[in-house]
Amino acid sequence: MDVNQVIDVLVEQNKHFKDVLLWSIGGILTILFLFVGTNLYAVKKFRKDELDKITSDVKSELKESYLSNLKSEVIKDLELKLNEKVESYENKININEAKISDTKDEIKEINYNEKKINGKIYELEGDLWDLKGIDANALNYYIKAGILHSEYNKGNLNSILNKIEKNLDRKSELTIWDKSELNNLFESLPDGYATQLNSIVNKIEEK
Repeated sequence: MDVNQVIDVLVEQNKHFKDVLLWSIGGILTILFLFVGTNLYAVKKFRKDELDKITSDVKSELKESYLSNLKSEVIKDLELKLNEKVESYENKININEAKISDTKDEIKEINYNEKKINGKIYELEGDLWDLKGIDANALNYYIKAGILHSEYNKGNLNSILNKIEKNLDRKSELTIWDKSELNNLFESLPDGYATQLNSIVNKIEEK
């Protein structure tokens, strides 16, 4: 084999080696690109999932924070309005209680004056029956007047007891009902009328 043939063989082998080398490099680069691309896709997907998770967590926290703040504001607003209502009702209740108290006092005074007037009316009716000479009716009204006077008009007790005593002087007898009513009068009398009471009791015992 001459030199030219050797050179041709070497050139051919070199060309074949280059082709193999280029093919190998191409394969390696392809594998490398695939590997890098796959890793990039995986990293990108991982980062996207991670980013989505972070975004979701942030949104959730923001939503919870917003709802919590909104709830707090609503509660504060409701408490404020409720306190205003309660205060308003308390003021109205206090006013009504004062009015009720005043009304009770007025009713009490009206009842007191009514009993006092009724006592005077009974005494006048007793005087009327006394003028007519009907002692039984006169005594009945004097006793009613005395019971009311003992509680509502003590200043008239002496007068009514004197009228009862004079009435008993004219009566020859007393019924069981008369004695029962007189006993009710005696029980209602305040202290300080022992002398008149004893005098009346003695007259009753004589009947």
